[in-house]
Amino acid sequence: MASEFGRFKSKTIDKRLPTLMQREPFYHELYHILRHAGQQIMMPASFRELQESEARNFTMYAAMPLHMLKNYVYTQPEIVVELSEQFRVTLELC
Repeated sequence: MASEFGRFKSKTIDKRLPTLMQREPFYHELYHILRHAGQQIMMPASFRELQESEARNFTMYAAMPLHMLKNYVYTQPEIVVELSEQFRVTLELC
């Protein structure tokens, strides 16, 4: 969850989640704070969906920067597991 009160912006991540699972909502909410304004509950559904899609895309690139992915060999059988461990993200995100 991300909130904004005047100039104060905050994000809340459920600390009960495992660390790997906390990173994805962190990047997702960070994008909302950096790039979006307004309250989604007051927006048309299509605009809200656009914001969510942008936040999901940002999550992938923030968690696993493209320039860092160029150094891996993608023909390895366990590449997804290796990327997950190296970038500390879930297998689903990889």
